[in-house]
Amino acid sequence: MITGLCLALNLDWFFQFYIDYLHKLGLTPGFNSGNFALLFQKFQEWNITVGDVVIAVLFNKVGFQMVPSRV
Repeated sequence: MITGLCLALNLDWFFQFYIDYLHKLGLTPGFNSGNFALLFQKFQEWNITVGDVVIAVLFNKVGFQMVPSRV
């Protein structure tokens, strides 16, 4: 939910702060989202390298709990 809220509010500084903070601790930052397309698009706009983070998303044939949903 936090990832979706930050995406909706366009909080690029929050994503960057979280990523930098966890990297300083030697950890890999992770995000969970039902809207992979928007998350990926925003990361590109904000110059956040997707290879530096873990993204957990739902991909399935019927689009269950995916945005936009195919159901």
